[in-house]
Amino acid sequence: MAIPESNRKAIRKYDAEHYSMLSVRIPKELLQEFKEKVASKNDSQAKIIKEAIEAYLGK
Repeated sequence: MAIPESNRKAIRKYDAEHYSMLSVRIPKELLQEFKEKVASKNDSQAKIIKEAIEAYLGK
Protein backbone atom coordinates (compact mmCIF):
# COMPACT_ATOMS: atom_id res chain seq x y z
CA MET A 1 0.00 0.00 0.00
CA ALA A 2 1.39 3.38 -1.01
CA ILE A 3 1.86 6.15 1.54
CA PRO A 4 -0.06 9.32 0.63
CA GLU A 5 2.11 12.33 -0.24
CA SER A 6 0.70 14.30 2.71
CA ASN A 7 1.89 11.59 5.11
CA ARG A 8 5.33 11.47 3.48
CA LYS A 9 5.61 15.24 3.86
CA ALA A 10 4.73 15.01 7.56
CA ILE A 11 7.27 12.21 8.08
CA ARG A 12 10.02 14.20 6.32
CA LYS A 13 9.20 17.26 8.45
CA TYR A 14 9.33 15.23 11.68
CA ASP A 15 12.60 13.57 10.68
CA ALA A 16 14.16 16.94 9.78
CA GLU A 17 13.23 18.32 13.21
CA HIS A 18 14.32 15.31 15.28
CA TYR A 19 17.05 13.39 13.47
CA SER A 20 20.46 13.92 11.86
CA MET A 21 22.36 11.81 9.37
CA LEU A 22 25.76 10.33 10.17
CA SER A 23 28.09 9.36 7.36
CA VAL A 24 31.27 7.38 7.95
CA ARG A 25 34.01 5.96 5.77
CA ILE A 26 35.15 2.49 6.74
CA PRO A 27 36.99 -0.26 4.88
CA LYS A 28 34.77 -2.29 2.56
CA GLU A 29 35.73 -5.54 4.27
CA LEU A 30 34.68 -4.24 7.68
CA LEU A 31 31.36 -3.00 6.33
CA GLN A 32 30.69 -6.32 4.61
CA GLU A 33 31.42 -8.22 7.82
CA PHE A 34 29.12 -5.86 9.75
CA LYS A 35 26.29 -6.28 7.23
CA GLU A 36 26.62 -10.06 7.28
CA LYS A 37 26.52 -10.24 11.08
CA VAL A 38 23.56 -7.86 11.30
CA ALA A 39 21.68 -9.91 8.70
CA SER A 40 22.48 -13.21 10.44
CA LYS A 41 21.08 -11.86 13.72
CA ASN A 42 18.14 -10.16 11.97
CA ASP A 43 19.07 -6.81 13.56
CA SER A 44 18.86 -3.27 12.27
CA GLN A 45 22.10 -1.56 11.23
CA ALA A 46 20.84 1.73 12.65
CA LYS A 47 19.94 0.07 15.96
CA ILE A 48 23.41 -1.44 16.36
CA ILE A 49 25.15 1.85 15.52
CA LYS A 50 22.88 3.81 17.88
CA GLU A 51 23.57 1.33 20.70
CA ALA A 52 27.33 1.59 20.08
CA ILE A 53 27.19 5.39 20.28
CA GLU A 54 25.12 5.25 23.48
CA ALA A 55 27.57 2.76 25.02
CA TYR A 56 30.49 5.01 24.08
CA LEU A 57 28.75 7.96 25.74
CA GLY A 58 28.02 5.89 28.84
CA LYS A 59 24.25 5.96 28.42
